[in-house]
Amino acid sequence: MAPSMSVVVLGAGVLGLTTAVELLHQHPTASITVVAKHLPGDQSSGYCSSWAGANWISYDDKLGPQTDYEHVAFRRFLTIATNFAGQAGVKRFPLRLIYDEDDIKKYGTKKIRQKWYEDLVGGVIEVKKEELPAWAIFGLDLTTFMINPSIYLAWLQSDLLKAGVMFLRRPYEHIDQVFDDFPAAVAVFNCTGLGARTLGGVEDKNVYSIKGQTLLLAEPSMPLSRMYMHKINNDEFTHIFPRPLGGGIIVGGIRLHHDYNDEPDMDLAERIKRRACELCPELGKPENLKVIRHNVGFRPSREGGARIEKERRHNKWLIHNYGAGGTGYQASWGMAQHAVDLFTKDVATRANL
Repeated sequence: MAPSMSVVVLGAGVLGLTTAVELLHQHPTASITVVAKHLPGDQSSGYCSSWAGANWISYDDKLGPQTDYEHVAFRRFLTIATNFAGQAGVKRFPLRLIYDEDDIKKYGTKKIRQKWYEDLVGGVIEVKKEELPAWAIFGLDLTTFMINPSIYLAWLQSDLLKAGVMFLRRPYEHIDQVFDDFPAAVAVFNCTGLGARTLGGVEDKNVYSIKGQTLLLAEPSMPLSRMYMHKINNDEFTHIFPRPLGGGIIVGGIRLHHDYNDEPDMDLAERIKRRACELCPELGKPENLKVIRHNVGFRPSREGGARIEKERRHNKWLIHNYGAGGTGYQASWGMAQHAVDLFTKDVATRANL
């Protein structure tokens, strides 16, 4: 492949950065530019990747494209955690899933116990009754990953910069402006997340926000031994994610569809604190938690699932990779691989580039 091949990635969230890494892996001589309004280190509510709880746990029961993406991502995170744990902010760590009576009535213990990823994660173990909170009926332990987004996003960007990838901070209102600014580019990867809803030339009305709210807590004197998750209802749930390399503890949260209010709900914050301490007594009492920051972010979700497909535009290729919702980190490497494969196997080959 010619060294002069030029490719642009629009968007520098976890999907955009991961797509750029995958592009570099499959096409090491290509000239790659990442252009975005927000870059690692930004704290805008519109830059969802910086606010993410950021771990790996699958919510899908049926095998399909989503679980394929998550399978690929798990394997890649395993490699990163093994070889770059002290640099990348990714660490192998236990997770406890807690279920109450409503969960058992709705799903049944057998269905909850049968996880497609059991072999992948190295086993899923039922929690002893005496280790569960008084209100809990069932629990599962497994080992997955905790991720510090601030460090992880910066690590991805740093590796790309070392490889000669160019970064430009530049907002766009229409996808054609990207092609105009980069006339030599043979392809543009659209990784704009929630921005795909309003980006001219794309304007995907299936894209919508699922609002999230979390609290960043100071780390307790005694480090937590695991992560926790418990679903309350369709809108609220409890998760407790210690972040590696001095990232504090993230507790949450909510899933509010089509909500674009970026102001934190302080009543919700109190509920989050109370539930977190009930689920994880090691945190102490709610009134004693040291809250460093209230976070509000918007998961870039999409009706019908993520969009990973290509189209011809101005005799160039536009390859879409967005709409991950709350699975941006846990599916990132699989989604990036799929998107770049579309370019490599079909586009690049037929173009004889």
